[in-house]
Amino acid sequence: MKKTFFSLALLLGLFSCTKETDVSTTTKNGSPLMDTDFSVGYGEIHNTFMDYVQNDFVTNDELNSIEEGYSYIISFFEEEVTDYTALTDDEKSFIIDKLNENTDLLHSDYVEGAISNTINVDNPFTNTETTLAVLISDLNGANLISDLEYQTIITLQSYLSGAINGQVDSEEFYAYLDDVQALIEQNQDIEFKLLEPVMDIAFSSKSWWNTNQASFVLPSGVVIESSDDDYEPIPPVALDIAGAVLGGAGSAGVQYVVTGDVNWWTVGGSAVVGAISASTGAVTAFAKFISGFL
Repeated sequence: MKKTFFSLALLLGLFSCTKETDVSTTTKNGSPLMDTDFSVGYGEIHNTFMDYVQNDFVTNDELNSIEEGYSYIISFFEEEVTDYTALTDDEKSFIIDKLNENTDLLHSDYVEGAISNTINVDNPFTNTETTLAVLISDLNGANLISDLEYQTIITLQSYLSGAINGQVDSEEFYAYLDDVQALIEQNQDIEFKLLEPVMDIAFSSKSWWNTNQASFVLPSGVVIESSDDDYEPIPPVALDIAGAVLGGAGSAGVQYVVTGDVNWWTVGGSAVVGAISASTGAVTAFAKFISGFL
């Protein structure tokens, strides 16, 4: 049975008369939040790394453990990013370090479970593992994201889960992404500090997968070949976006709990790294490489 999802029009109506917290300046100790972007757009970074995966990655059959596999993947990206002159050295180092910290997101079944709230994630607010929905709620409770952004992300989770599992078709899924972008543009008085980098990545991911027509592996292990008559790269796009949400939300939570501040440069960077990891894990060559150790 097809899921029924909330509409953004309804969400907008619910919050149109609600006073939003100014999340741009609210921190635990009162200092301003940083709002500095990377030298290159988050979506462009994502697609550049996906080009590396598509064009240059070669498996290594001589490795014996998943740890060696992770190291091999990180070394591959570290070598590839050397010539990415649009990024600063600090940005390159940040991305490589975060890729090394987020190897869980290379596993599509983990990403699918986390975005569907069936697998728990680390929640720094509770110092335990909770669902992603609880972590997003805690970000809202700390005034790091607005009520409208919170509700939109929770609804986005449902669409992502449905898209990964085949319960939401391409027309409905892409229409919802358009609605989210329109919501952001229509509410210039509200800062969507987590959603903005996520949506930049979302549309870049859609473009990359539809242009490159790469084969991919579903979380269930089923391989979808680009030559299939019904090829439609909805699941990997949804996995990309899910990885971005997981990476960005986790970063914001950790920073706030540890320091009382949130550097949104780091959140955006963590979102793109989450998307790179999740997208990489869906590409057939990478997925088969990783699964060979499990």
